[in-house]
Amino acid sequence: MQASEKKTLDPKAARILYIVIAGVLCVAAAVTGIVLSTRQKAPDDPIAATDAPTTDKPHQVDSLPGFVAPLSGVIAKKHDMEVPVYSTTMQEYRVHCGLDVKAAVGTAVCAMADGVVADVYDDPMLGKCVKISHKGDAETVYANLGKELAAGIVKGAGVKAGQTIGCVGETTLIELADEPHLHLEMTVSGKKVDPLEYITEASRAASFTTEDKSYEQ
Repeated sequence: MQASEKKTLDPKAARILYIVIAGVLCVAAAVTGIVLSTRQKAPDDPIAATDAPTTDKPHQVDSLPGFVAPLSGVIAKKHDMEVPVYSTTMQEYRVHCGLDVKAAVGTAVCAMADGVVADVYDDPMLGKCVKISHKGDAETVYANLGKELAAGIVKGAGVKAGQTIGCVGETTLIELADEPHLHLEMTVSGKKVDPLEYITEASRAASFTTEDKSYEQ
């Protein structure tokens, strides 16, 4: 054999070599797949945690319900937290955080929307009061009620819109000189608001009349 002649690999040896190389490649691919799979599933892996889709949803506040008028009557004094109105009882001008609806003593007072009775109490100035919590983080307060409430109106009781909770009374001291009326207050997200702005237009039209003189400043 001459020195320049190339050596050829035995066919049988070549097949064995090819098989060994293919086996090594298969094992390497399997190991890589296992490593990647483990990494994606590991809960404490910072990379996996970063790549994982988030399932958290922002907290959503329930929307406000439709409110109805709690009784039929005459709007005797409006809600106004900026311009003082005259208090006949106190003989002075002061802001009025509620809405006064004039009606005869004994007139039924109803819940303005579905909700839960949050409190029943005797306020030293506003008299017998019922507070109702509604969805949308709203609360309505019915003051100057008669001493006897409707059956079942206790703290924690569920109520429906239009359900009678009590009647117009004469228990308020701060508005004792005024004609009999319901003193109505409302808050949304803890802020005092004008109940008239939340009562449906149809219910306002059907339930309320106004006295122009009550709006004189």
